[in-house]
Amino acid sequence: MPDLSTFALVDDILRSHTQALGPDLPAYRNHVTRVLHFVFAIAPQLQKAPLPILVAGAFHDLGIWTARTFDYLDPSSKLAHDYLVAQGLEPLWSEVDLIIGQHHKLRAYTGPFAKSVEAFRRADLVDL
Repeated sequence: MPDLSTFALVDDILRSHTQALGPDLPAYRNHVTRVLHFVFAIAPQLQKAPLPILVAGAFHDLGIWTARTFDYLDPSSKLAHDYLVAQGLEPLWSEVDLIIGQHHKLRAYTGPFAKSVEAFRRADLVDL
């Protein structure tokens, strides 16, 4: 199980995007870390299988910097997809894509992977 006290996987992912994030790396990492803590407080059961949450957390807003746009959900999802493929974790793609794609919705999410998608949506809203 990934280390949920320090989010080492998130740090590894973000370190690979240090150049794109530039001086915003600490602020983005802090945002991701807060969101992840909120997710696991809202839905503690997700700690048993946290990998989709951790990956989505690391990538959910990253397209702002890598694609240099505020229309960043698709670029962020593409980055997550490429990472999952490279790591042999492509089966997680559907859940990670939904978490990223739905995290700005204002209404509750009730579709596939509702527990993780809704917990992440609510957690990101708390840290907005």
